Amino acid sequence: MKIIITGATGLLGSELSSYLKEKRYEIIEWNSKNQDITDINNTIKNIKKIRPEVIIHLAAFTNVDECEENKGKAFLINTQGSWAITLGAKEINCKLIYFSTDYVFDGNKDTPYYENDLPNPINYYGMTKYLAEKKIVETLKKYFIVRTSLLFGKKRENFVLRIYEKGKKEKEIKVPSDVISSPTYVKDLLLPVENLLKSEEYGIYHIVNSDYSSRYDLAKEIVKVANLNCEIIPITQKESGWKAKRPKFSALNNTKYELIFNHKIRSYKDALIDFINSLK
Repeated sequence: MKIIITGATGLLGSELSSYLKEKRYEIIEWNSKNQDITDINNTIKNIKKIRPEVIIHLAAFTNVDECEENKGKAFLINTQGSWAITLGAKEINCKLIYFSTDYVFDGNKDTPYYENDLPNPINYYGMTKYLAEKKIVETLKKYFIVRTSLLFGKKRENFVLRIYEKGKKEKEIKVPSDVISSPTYVKDLLLPVENLLKSEEYGIYHIVNSDYSSRYDLAKEIVKVANLNCEIIPITQKESGWKAKRPKFSALNNTKYELIFNHKIRSYKDALIDFINSLK
């Protein structure tokens, strides 16, 4: 199976590319240096030339605060770039797996979000990702939209890695206690993506590690698992200095994926232990 992975050097892309190559899939790695996805005509032309059976679209401008500050760039990459990929997929009638975010929701629920809950983004990053989702749903039949949340892994800076590194040097770290989501280890997304590759059960899926946590409780868990001598101090989102507002509760419910694919995804706490042990 021939697969294009966009964002192939990113946090999830790098892990996924290695994993699928080991499984003998033919992987074409796209990144910002070898394919400008915001160039719609060139992107479609290259998709038609390669003719993959699947495109896994991970490329995105994911810095939530910078998206708020640089809306033009955020729209260009997250919405227009995704539109180009979508049009290319339509031209050759291939499957598209698009990675979206819990930030398409406003956070006004107090129980985890299902796939049929109505998106209502409250920051610009979430808006650009939701606009891309809408384009995909309107244009394609053979698509998977995967919403996931607060990814952590080795390759790129992320919340878990940042707390771990800071905790080795600092005596205290201030972390918001009023932002709750579903921390997700990139390695726990690899088998789900392979399941989707082989499937025709198209649609929207929430795929995250099970259970959910505030940033504050997650930071405390990181310090505990890593046995760091550091105190985590709770603050509010307002006190954090973030430029973009985050949903106060954006945990996702995995039930649809787990039932269709008969695959139970472990708790983020178990994943966190594995990840932190891999750093030592």
